[in-house]
Amino acid sequence: MNFLEAIILAVIEGLTEFLPVSSTAHMIFASAISHNESDEFVKMFQVSIQFGAILSVVFLFWKKFFDFKTYTFYLKLGLAVIPALVLGKLFDDKIEAVLEKPVPIALVLILGGIVLVFIDRLFKNSVINKEEEVTVKKAIVIGGLRFISEEQKENARAKMREIVSQNLPQTTAEIHFTDSYPAMGPTEGNEALLEQLSEVSQDLGFGPVSGYDPGRRGAADISFVANDVDGLDGLGTMGNGAHTPQETVNLKTMNALIQRTAVLIYRLTR
Repeated sequence: MNFLEAIILAVIEGLTEFLPVSSTAHMIFASAISHNESDEFVKMFQVSIQFGAILSVVFLFWKKFFDFKTYTFYLKLGLAVIPALVLGKLFDDKIEAVLEKPVPIALVLILGGIVLVFIDRLFKNSVINKEEEVTVKKAIVIGGLRFISEEQKENARAKMREIVSQNLPQTTAEIHFTDSYPAMGPTEGNEALLEQLSEVSQDLGFGPVSGYDPGRRGAADISFVANDVDGLDGLGTMGNGAHTPQETVNLKTMNALIQRTAVLIYRLTR
């Protein structure tokens, strides 16, 4: 096997490893075309080159592999490997004699592909458009947390992890968190700004302004600098159904809100 043939096999391995096709079979086809499929070094190369792909799986799912809180994953992994180990040990010579040749491999791939087509059509899932259509067999839920401190966030996450870890027998459950907006806690400076805003609103004849329940608010862009500067959120337009597909904006409130914000900014700069 020369350098070019090694590159070709490496490209084939990289392209086919994560596709629903046999990467080993395609490397055997390529070796047969170059007439070196019986070379022992080529066979060793075909096996060793897949070690990188195996390591990438461990790298991508390292949290799953090294989660020692439960033995269920390792038990299932061991049970899945046992049949291959037993059959490989018992029929190693026969498997190598048959499945290392291009023609038997091609026939098996064709028959396997036909079977998969029929299975795919038989068990094809319909598109789920409504929450009521989600079955208990498999479900993915995406949501967001509301918190006014990092301590609140971590406490909530710890409780959710505890709940997920107690999933029912014969079921599996995972939970993952992604940090996005930081917390914006109530401070004396923020409360002072709110008092000034309320004073402006009353001077304009719009009535007092009070703080809104943070549990019913969304994330605020000003949260990213909340530790460095006092600020307020929610000075924009009013409406209903915030952060939902049914969200609406009351355009009639814009004129009063613009006046209120403009006067507040003017007073803060004096």
